[in-house]
Amino acid sequence: MSANIHYFLAANSTNGFYSLYDEITKSEDIKFLYILKGGPGCGKSSFMKTLANGLEKYGYDIEYIHCTADPNSLDGIFVPELGVAYLDGTFPHVLEPDYPGVNSTYLNMGDFYRTDELADKKDLVAALRKDYKAFYAKAYDFLSAAGKIGYGAADRLGSESVFETIKRRTNGICSREIPGSGKKGKIRRRFLGAFTYDGEITRLDTVNNLCKRICVIDNEFGFAPFMLQQIKEHAVAAGYTVIVSPSPLYPEKAEHLLIPELSLAFISASSTKPYEGEYFKHVRLDALVDKKLYHDLKCSLREEKKLFTALLEKARQNLFSAKSIHRELEAIYNPHVDFEGVYNLANKHIDLYK
Repeated sequence: MSANIHYFLAANSTNGFYSLYDEITKSEDIKFLYILKGGPGCGKSSFMKTLANGLEKYGYDIEYIHCTADPNSLDGIFVPELGVAYLDGTFPHVLEPDYPGVNSTYLNMGDFYRTDELADKKDLVAALRKDYKAFYAKAYDFLSAAGKIGYGAADRLGSESVFETIKRRTNGICSREIPGSGKKGKIRRRFLGAFTYDGEITRLDTVNNLCKRICVIDNEFGFAPFMLQQIKEHAVAAGYTVIVSPSPLYPEKAEHLLIPELSLAFISASSTKPYEGEYFKHVRLDALVDKKLYHDLKCSLREEKKLFTALLEKARQNLFSAKSIHRELEAIYNPHVDFEGVYNLANKHIDLYK
């Protein structure tokens, strides 16, 4: 892996908060896990950013795990060469050590609060936390409503002929691009995208850092997951490590797929999430749809998409309000945090890996 790999391990989905943290905590690649505990503004993200920057200077590659509540903040870092991970273990992704002191331990970032200075902030903090939770609950109500609209229109526009053609085309792509390796394949799951207070975002920089050959797959009507599932099965059977990126809104559906060993990526694209980079192949799945059938359904599909988009926007607005509340909480706590102690702790951990 190259440096500067950015993922998410959780999603604000149409079924609520969805976690992939087990992909790190239960991974055979992890030798030791540090679980960070502490409330808002105590320096968890600052600690991990400082640690990651220091380790990069020593030549280590870093996987950055970003926060879905605030993509500019970190929920974790993983150092593959060392087999060491640091993860935020607070709500909603609560983590506890499997074997305390043996393969994991706590880092109590709450120790850096100057608690005597915060004693008179209780009522204000309690009111803000109540509002924060209310905005998040409302956001998930709108996401749930959007989810009931459905994923694309593959169930209505797909036919036996369409799916047979997808299968045939996928077989051709697999035979040309994914030769057997003679090794044992495996699957890793990471979110490349997230639905945030700023709308849907995708870390295409990670795709470009890991893979130079990009295959773009049309996904306007939701057909791409069928192709990606077949590619995944073939690539694993061929002996490759496959990074499957689920849809942040529908985590049961694959949205992107990366095979770094072949420098090969398959990226779903649509009118709302276009891919504007360079690619070597474009699979036009949407062109397979029966034109008459699409014409008959066009008006209802347009109305559903409009409603779906409106519900997502309401969800985004509530996530934005929740983020604003969180900023207020951090503004309360930050002046009463020993950040020099936070940075000193980060430097001590950097020294562990010199």
